[in-house]
Amino acid sequence: MKKTLVFSAIILLLGEFCSSAQVTLSNGKALNFPTKKIGISLGNSCDFTGIRINFEDRNTKVVNGLNVTFWSDDALKFEGWINKATNNTTVNGISIGIIPTAGSMQPICIGLLGIKTSPGNLNGISVGGVGIWSEGNINGISVSGLFTQTNVISGISISGLIVGGTGGIKGLALSGIAVSSDISDIYGVAGTLGLLYCGRNYKGIGIAGIFLRSDTFYGLAIASIANTKRMSGLSIALYNRTTELHGLQFGLLNYAGNNPKGFRILPFINMHLKKNGKSDQEN
Repeated sequence: MKKTLVFSAIILLLGEFCSSAQVTLSNGKALNFPTKKIGISLGNSCDFTGIRINFEDRNTKVVNGLNVTFWSDDALKFEGWINKATNNTTVNGISIGIIPTAGSMQPICIGLLGIKTSPGNLNGISVGGVGIWSEGNINGISVSGLFTQTNVISGISISGLIVGGTGGIKGLALSGIAVSSDISDIYGVAGTLGLLYCGRNYKGIGIAGIFLRSDTFYGLAIASIANTKRMSGLSIALYNRTTELHGLQFGLLNYAGNNPKGFRILPFINMHLKKNGKSDQEN
């Protein structure tokens, strides 16, 4: 009698496990245990909470927990990176893979080659071996071997070659060749061995080994060549050039366009500490 009960229990458990695995066909092709949406998933489950291990993500919706995936079906498509292909996946937890790809990911993401989010944000701690790319924003700490490119960077971003925040950079940005915010502001500290470029307002400390360029600059600028339209603060460079100076310039040659003739270009030090009517009233 006892043997019969044990045998029956085993049959029921196996039946439940097989049933769960079969039902997951409506939740993607995967073997999930103990249920189709919670526990451990081996395969392309579309909506899962727990530990999920898959080779290539397709039509994935939401993953909560640990997601180990080599890449998504559009991760290696070059046109997907250029044309900003949309991914509707949301990953909340830890993402690990060769190129983790989703609509948005947080709070920890590690990509052997890189990381990609589109159209959403990459939040938390992100490490990409070659590059990190996000059509949305990057919030938190991001570290990449070669490049980091996104809309707005808020936090700390470190890259071997390039850090680019088209819509702005807020925090700390360090790179080997360039730090750039093409059409917006930089607030905080940015340093690079090459080019530091800000399309609008820079407020903070900027350090560039070769060239620093900003529309307006408020704070401390250090570079080989510093070129601004308006400089408020201190600029230290071999060659300083600004259309409108409100502060000090130290360098071999210093140009301040709003100084009187004869004092616009001076060696070693230049200054303009008096307010300049129209421009100061407008600002």
